[in-house]
Amino acid sequence: MRAQVAAAMNSRFPHTMRALGNVTDSLQLVASEGGVIADVCTRQIQSANEALIWVRNQLACTPLQELADFFRSAAKAVSSCNAFLAMRADTLPVSMVHTSEWALMTMKEMLTQLSLDAEAVEVLDRDVSETSGAPLVASSESSSTESKVVTPSDFNDEAIQGCATIHPTNCQFSVCGKGRRLPLCAFGYAAGVTGGLMGKSYVVTNNEDDHKKPSPGSLRYGVNQGGQANGGVWITFARSFEIRLTDLLWIKSGTTVDGRGFNVTITGRSMVLCGVSNVILHNFQISGVGESDTVHIFAGSSRVWVDHLTSKDAKLGLVSVLQGSTDVTISNSHLSNYNFNMLLGASDFDKQDADMRVSVYRNWFKDSMQRMPHCRWGRCHVLNNLYSNWGYYALGARVGGKIYSESNAFVARRRVEVTPWFNGIGANYDNSIFIKSSKDVFLNGTTFHQFLHPHTIGSHEQNVVYKNNKMYPAVIPPETLNKVLPNCVGAVFGYRLSQCST
Repeated sequence: MRAQVAAAMNSRFPHTMRALGNVTDSLQLVASEGGVIADVCTRQIQSANEALIWVRNQLACTPLQELADFFRSAAKAVSSCNAFLAMRADTLPVSMVHTSEWALMTMKEMLTQLSLDAEAVEVLDRDVSETSGAPLVASSESSSTESKVVTPSDFNDEAIQGCATIHPTNCQFSVCGKGRRLPLCAFGYAAGVTGGLMGKSYVVTNNEDDHKKPSPGSLRYGVNQGGQANGGVWITFARSFEIRLTDLLWIKSGTTVDGRGFNVTITGRSMVLCGVSNVILHNFQISGVGESDTVHIFAGSSRVWVDHLTSKDAKLGLVSVLQGSTDVTISNSHLSNYNFNMLLGASDFDKQDADMRVSVYRNWFKDSMQRMPHCRWGRCHVLNNLYSNWGYYALGARVGGKIYSESNAFVARRRVEVTPWFNGIGANYDNSIFIKSSKDVFLNGTTFHQFLHPHTIGSHEQNVVYKNNKMYPAVIPPETLNKVLPNCVGAVFGYRLSQCST
């Protein structure tokens, strides 16, 4: 009876949590793009969402009455936010009316669903109590096998600030970000990403790759377990591997690929994110993918965190963000390629990229010719990176692309100018772009031509806007980046782990 009840309730939670997540995303969109101060409301729903994550992880050993209390708490948060948004609806810009209406409708549906869940849980609790004489509490054998289960208290404001703001580079290898606490270390536009936090655990045990019939234990088999419909997946590795992909590896929504603790190298083909959301790619090497780029994010993908990757040797570049994708953070990575490096917005005709927001934070761009990054249409915040030995240019933009270069260190060698500015180019250059330098450090004679045209300087869009202060990462003094950053970027394993775990 107990097993049947647990299974029945487990089937209900994924829908409820996904719906709460959708409401949270909608409120955050209204808050950031509509000029509405909804931080309190967003935090309430996020707290309810995180409580439900904890409930699901603890399902096998949580009394049903306690579950009912959690559902009521979530319903209360949704109800208060519903009233808040309804009150402010008249003040929203026309562009946000549809979003606000959708949020209100979804909240009303959630109130009904949460109330029904609470009532259903209480009925089950009474039935089990009458049958067994005690509320449903599973035995220790059926509890989670995770060494550390994330609880709502792990996601409080102090914990988030302590992890992401104070330790934005080594947080991932410290107690603060251990195991499934890794999302606490996310920052920038991808802050709030959870990846496979709510999903099943999967361990890669072999380096085989058959794209037609993946075998259990292989990376591809694990990736195929992902997707929101399946509740997501958190992938780790049993030992160090070199995995040669035989075809593109299509990453699904709600996926974490966590290579911490071992030397994991992926070669042969690219990792592709097509129209997915909520993905974490962390701590592995990927190179030698031939004609493509190493990580290809496109077709409206969102909330993606690419962190501590070592990426090189790809003809079309390394990490690319294209075709309406947004809310991406690329951080703490060692990115080196002979020619192209990072392309953010691929075409002058992809106007959907005007909504693109990418944080490029604390990476080491080394020995590349160009695109570190190159930004079209959208907003690209380039913060606290180290640049060494670029060939043609480091930072470039086209068709309305906006680059905010802040607290970076540029060490010139082959060419001294950071941007694609040459004597005589003058009026022939695209004057719709905006490239601004703030607090950057220029070494070995580096120069930086800013593109600050009158019609772009006055635009309110030129400010780097994060949803809250906890999304804004800490900054290493740029004059020390050349000494500090190479020790702890890219995939970290072996002796380097001790340098990045304090």
